[in-house]
Amino acid sequence: MREQPWRRFVLLFSISKLKLRAHYIDRSGMVISEPLQIDKFPVRFVDVLNTTTLATPSSLGFDPTIHICNSCSTVPSHTNLPDGFDTMLPGAIGWVHDNDQNVYWIMEILWKSHGFFKRGTVCYRVRDKFGREYALKDCWVNEDVKDVEIDFLKAVDGIQNVVQLVKYWDVLYDEQPNSTSHIRNHCPTFVFKKKIHRRILLTPCGLPLTQFNDIPELIGVFRDLVAAHKAMVGRRVLHGDLSPNNIIIYQGKGYFIDFDHAKFLDADGKADESPRGTGTIPYISFRILRLMGDGHSVRHTPCDDLESLFYIL
Repeated sequence: MREQPWRRFVLLFSISKLKLRAHYIDRSGMVISEPLQIDKFPVRFVDVLNTTTLATPSSLGFDPTIHICNSCSTVPSHTNLPDGFDTMLPGAIGWVHDNDQNVYWIMEILWKSHGFFKRGTVCYRVRDKFGREYALKDCWVNEDVKDVEIDFLKAVDGIQNVVQLVKYWDVLYDEQPNSTSHIRNHCPTFVFKKKIHRRILLTPCGLPLTQFNDIPELIGVFRDLVAAHKAMVGRRVLHGDLSPNNIIIYQGKGYFIDFDHAKFLDADGKADESPRGTGTIPYISFRILRLMGDGHSVRHTPCDDLESLFYIL
């Protein structure tokens, strides 16, 4: 799933001492079947082989709403292009469609997370049929907090130098929201975090902070970010997880992205108390690091984010 992060799950089989086990891996963890004694149940073993061999790609975990071209093919040809298209958009490496059957051509994979049992976030640079470019965030979010980032993106709507929400949707499979609960509904004794497959379309789609052209541009980017930080605090929103990965450059301007760990500020200008802080270790403020190290609860303030910006610079 690290190399094919657009998969819904991975199905593996292991054989040990003539015992067959199925291993089902998705973003919520792993489910392992009871062992099948091959020599005692040869027909069932053959059934497993036939079912796996003849299964459709979606039954083996591939997501039917997205297609990534085989990297071994320099000039890919397809017989399964989206409806209404005879050829791929030049430069595209695949496509994805939303729940309204709008097609977005995937031009580049901007970033993908590592690890199996996490959010599985992948960011794409996509283009619609009118040639407009967006950033598409594809992730698996815990059901109880699936709208947190959306709420913050709505709260900062219209603020300059902050990425803007275009639309979002829960990916559908068999006309139902795709989640990690499908197979686990048959395993009621398991305790797991239900994750929902969500996609978020954002604008603009910029370059990583590290790709600045020169020092004057970099200084201008941080000036933009300080102004955006002040405007967000005016709406009682704190980013809470500033790092080079959460800043982009678009047309020479700096933009905040990724509001997964954002927080609302109270009347005193502080975030709600949390048992541990958020952020990326090299860029967390000294005050937050000290509280985290001492095991104290943490309340983020706007000054902590400003200090993080200083460390990033």
